[in-house]
Amino acid sequence: MNKLALLFLSIGIMLHISANGQTYLGISSNIGNQLSFSPSSDGLKRPVAVSGNLFLMKQEKLNSNWLIQYGVEMGILGYNLKIITQDTIHIHDITNFWDYSTFYGGLDLLVGKEFLFRDKPLMVGIGGGLTYYYFTYPTQYTISAVSDNFLLDDLFFADVDIASQQISGYVRITSQLKLNEVLSLGLSYSYHFSPALSGSYEFFHTAEPSYGDIHVYQRELKLSFLVRVSKK
Repeated sequence: MNKLALLFLSIGIMLHISANGQTYLGISSNIGNQLSFSPSSDGLKRPVAVSGNLFLMKQEKLNSNWLIQYGVEMGILGYNLKIITQDTIHIHDITNFWDYSTFYGGLDLLVGKEFLFRDKPLMVGIGGGLTYYYFTYPTQYTISAVSDNFLLDDLFFADVDIASQQISGYVRITSQLKLNEVLSLGLSYSYHFSPALSGSYEFFHTAEPSYGDIHVYQRELKLSFLVRVSKK
């Protein structure tokens, strides 16, 4: 983790002191990260969650309105594990487990082209990069209920931990609208190929056995605000 932080710091310094192009500091609000279950179950729902990240990005102009962007980012990955209990001895309840214990840092590279949209520069591009995940602690989720004879029945259990592969590659489609010489608005979608987190689940006291695997993939729609921090 220390080596990765040093790498991000070094790249950030290089981006900031580069003589060419423009440097942007940005913040984004992200929605997505639906969980994947194998096998699926009527008791497992897949709502989206809201996350966020900060990024430092450099933009270099090429010929014919083409450009290249590269930078670093860091943020927090959130997800929502929504459970509807499936046991045969209690009333089915709905429980939401929100988790924001996973942090990440990433390297990003994108190629795009600028067009005019209502007299404002609009960039459309495609790129990708690598993301490194840091999980603060393994997480366990338990749902229990008191039975008629005052005993505690376990109805559901799940555990989630960092995936064996802590680095995941991704692709990203991006659009950015320059509002003025300083501010830009961005909309993008990123798709990671490998899970950030993995785990397992099990429902108890069900008519049929119900257990399987959980995966959390970082796949998000991002709304970004960018501020140019370099000189013209």
